[in-house]
Amino acid sequence: MSGRREEGIHAAAEGNSAADAPQGRRWGRAGPGSGDSNQRPAARRPRWTLDSSVEEVLLAGSVRVEEARLNDFLCSELGGRGVAEANGNVSMGEFVLEPGKYITSCNLLHDVISLPTFRAHAFREAARALRGRGVFSLWGLSERSCRGDINFWAKRKVFAALDEAVEQEYGQRREEKRQNREEAWKGREEARKRREGKQRAKLEEERARARAIAEARAEELKQLSHFTTAIEVEDLLLAGSVRVGEAMLNDFIRSNFGPGKGVEEDRNVPMREFVRDPGEYVADPALLEGILRLPAYRLCAEARQH
Repeated sequence: MSGRREEGIHAAAEGNSAADAPQGRRWGRAGPGSGDSNQRPAARRPRWTLDSSVEEVLLAGSVRVEEARLNDFLCSELGGRGVAEANGNVSMGEFVLEPGKYITSCNLLHDVISLPTFRAHAFREAARALRGRGVFSLWGLSERSCRGDINFWAKRKVFAALDEAVEQEYGQRREEKRQNREEAWKGREEARKRREGKQRAKLEEERARARAIAEARAEELKQLSHFTTAIEVEDLLLAGSVRVGEAMLNDFIRSNFGPGKGVEEDRNVPMREFVRDPGEYVADPALLEGILRLPAYRLCAEARQH
């Protein structure tokens, strides 16, 4: 068939684009008196994936047809128009590859290729041919695999499905990347919150330590104030007139540990004697240790050295 003749057939097929739409997506068309807004299909997700069967794509939405000869087809579909004795042995598989070779009337040819049953034969033959070439899914589809005896209508349908499948595949990958980015961002946020939590805990620990030191210092000052109520501050601090020795050991102990504490009367010596050898006068190890830790005792010891 000449190139001009081939262009004419394809132009006729393009002119009937509604019938040539991929049959797997049969959408309703507005009928007489119906509103267009009620008939237009809503946007939907792609139906096909790269794992979809080529045969499933081609036969989806098509009417069921059986093996037939061209003349039998014309008799059953067009009442015998175009029947020619020369075409008696032409199969529909041969006819769908080069319809212009067997029907020369453009009007009749247009009517034939517009028939759903013609398209069904075209898709059926293409599915069989692709299966024979080892192409079973959209993954294996390529321009090279559709050369030769794969008709125009079948090519158009399977490549439309392939476009949908590729679009869906890329969409899924984009969504996966978006989710990965979102999960990575959440992970960084959680790590940041953990770091901030540790920093806050460390800061609270440092503050608690500072409070403990301040409370300990305040307790020391309180103990010192108890001691100074029994002994005049001047006697402890003024050089050359320190009167530490005038304070008795029991007075010192009771001013710091309460009235229930003390030593025997024969050991109740002045503080100047006690600081020389504390263990000789206080036999209770716990009481002795408590006395030695007091800031007031340290002041007494320092006053004795002066």
